[in-house]
Amino acid sequence: MKAVKLILLFLLFFNAIGKAQTGCLIAGRVYHPQIGTAVLTLPLGLLIPVYDVNQSYSTSVGSCPGWVTTGPPGQRCGNGTAPLGIVILGNSNGVEVTYSSIINCNLDDYSWPLATAAGLLGIFVIRRRNKL
Repeated sequence: MKAVKLILLFLLFFNAIGKAQTGCLIAGRVYHPQIGTAVLTLPLGLLIPVYDVNQSYSTSVGSCPGWVTTGPPGQRCGNGTAPLGIVILGNSNGVEVTYSSIINCNLDDYSWPLATAAGLLGIFVIRRRNKL
């Protein structure tokens, strides 16, 4: 019973990691997270979300350190910075997209957690067999 609870907890943890997030797609890069909104002058008064120019993922398959797959485009957005809490718009030619699959190139970064999970699963199986 403990093993079932542990597996369910493990699955819930990885389910929470894989939730879709929103970013701004500009020229093959998805910028994230949203840092505020900006007012465009043309058309007058249009508020668009602005995403951090310093954090982005590529949409090109095989590019490292990671790339994402995106959903259908949404509203207009842009990227920029927010020094001292004031949003400065850089590029406003993007569209909002959802992304959920962050594919990292280097699997060596995940070898310790994967080996630990496999070892713990092996310990639970051995302990269960010894009780029978």
